[in-house]
Amino acid sequence: MRKWGLLLGAAAVTGAGAVVVVLALRHTRRPALDTDVPEIIDDCYSRIQRIEDELRRLRPPSENAA
Repeated sequence: MRKWGLLLGAAAVTGAGAVVVVLALRHTRRPALDTDVPEIIDDCYSRIQRIEDELRRLRPPSENAA
């Protein structure tokens, strides 16, 4: 009976340790993502602008006059 108690206790400690490690990893990764978001958005807007400029440049002259 005592062996089962030790086994269950060890399993509980291992599970709790795994949860703590996962939460710690999530917490350390989150600030890096928050600081990257504005840069990603700015990059997307600049890419959209370049695509629009390229489309205007490639349009035939008859469509530009309309």
